[in-house]
Amino acid sequence: MQLKVIPMKSTHRISKLLFAYALTCVSALAAEYTITGVAPSGSADRFYGLDTAISEGKVSPVPPSGKILSTDDVIVLNYYDIYNSTFSVNKFDYTSNGMWGKGLSIYGTANYTFKEGYFRVWYDKNPDDVRDCEFINLNNGAKWTVNGSIMTSSNIRFGQATSMFGEPVMTFNPYAPGVESVSNVNNFVIYYGNNGNTSATLNINEGAIVKANGVTTTTRESGHTYDYYTVFNINGGALYLGGFTYSFSGDNFTINHLSGTFGAKDSRVALSRNGLDGTLKYVIGSNAVFDTSGRGITFDSSVDLVSASGVKGGLTIKGGGDFIFNCSLNAVTGNVVVTDGTYVSTSTGWFNNAQSVRVGAGCFISLDGDMDENPEVGNLVLNSNSKIIIDVTDEYNFGYIMGGYGDITITTSDGSYGALQFVIDADAFAYSDSITMTLNEVIGDTKFVDWDAFDISAGEYAHVLNGDGTITFMAVPEPGTVAVLAGLIAMGIAVARRSFGRR
Repeated sequence: MQLKVIPMKSTHRISKLLFAYALTCVSALAAEYTITGVAPSGSADRFYGLDTAISEGKVSPVPPSGKILSTDDVIVLNYYDIYNSTFSVNKFDYTSNGMWGKGLSIYGTANYTFKEGYFRVWYDKNPDDVRDCEFINLNNGAKWTVNGSIMTSSNIRFGQATSMFGEPVMTFNPYAPGVESVSNVNNFVIYYGNNGNTSATLNINEGAIVKANGVTTTTRESGHTYDYYTVFNINGGALYLGGFTYSFSGDNFTINHLSGTFGAKDSRVALSRNGLDGTLKYVIGSNAVFDTSGRGITFDSSVDLVSASGVKGGLTIKGGGDFIFNCSLNAVTGNVVVTDGTYVSTSTGWFNNAQSVRVGAGCFISLDGDMDENPEVGNLVLNSNSKIIIDVTDEYNFGYIMGGYGDITITTSDGSYGALQFVIDADAFAYSDSITMTLNEVIGDTKFVDWDAFDISAGEYAHVLNGDGTITFMAVPEPGTVAVLAGLIAMGIAVARRSFGRR
């Protein structure tokens, strides 16, 4: 009997399909319970969790096991705020009675697990007018963990409109390992307090995808005398924003993008301090992925782009839109990859400190800017460690490096130009055994002629530098590869002869 080995990727895909099937079965078997609070008076209509509601006899029907299970659906009505509750259910549908406005507040430590979570309100306290909550407050240093998808487009407010106390933290995780959970919220609003130094933290962990219309900071304090800190941590998850507003002088805002994705939602997202004092720091890990989503991302000159401690900061930029860097790129010391038909422009020069820069076929890196005002713009400064990788699908479609206001001037800091590598798709030779490209189109510099200064290679394909500034790639192995193949053939012949001689 012949055993068939299933590839690891296939087993992972099968596991996800089986988990999805199991979720479908669970949904079909889920029981539904309704928890109803009392009229809005005193503390009785604060929601303290499932166990408290069961013990107070507010659950209908009564759970036969005395517990609401993780496979069950829960509807909660006629409470306002939520206090110190931890639970795991299939679907959670919470409707506030609107006692304190058009939303609700979360206090203490709250850890919710649900496949889908809905947060609604009786608008103007009218049970017949149910709408999405306008806001969900994290009050008095609340710590709120969501394991699953928030299906309600509410403002998530760190603090409330009057003040913020303590250090509120919100964390997004997936409903289950290996299954992505997507949450759509309106805005993340940071209400800085008026009673001392305050901070707010947002964590987006692997498997969680969070899409928000924007981020803004605001305060009730006119003097703004305290220190305010906000930290967003992208730890393998994804954060998509439609906008970003830095509102007050002296704010301290840090985005730690250690892994995962930062992207544009429905429009260009621009990170800027808007001319105000303070700090706006963006910390990248070894592979910070940026998704332009067919739109765009801008880092203006006020963004302090740094590498995380102990790693070489690297970027992958995708999505088919454009990424504009107007900040320093000195902290990019790892690998840079531009893919998916994306356009990258920078007014501060080349990725001088990067280990490698790879430009996908159909992608552009442009050294933009006013060359009279900023002589560094348009200057491609290389050295012995420089490594430029150009993807080629055919002789008309490849990666481009160009000047935004003119030709690029290629210079060197140590007398060496480093490596220029071409990664050629096998289909490039579909109609011919060779392709020819103009090097001045790959790197847009009509003045540079000494292409021999580069260490040029094309993997398994041979190449020839022509005297007219073109390069020809041939669908035949490099000489070194030919020698290896010849050696292997010779070895095979020798083995065959010995075997034949034994007979």
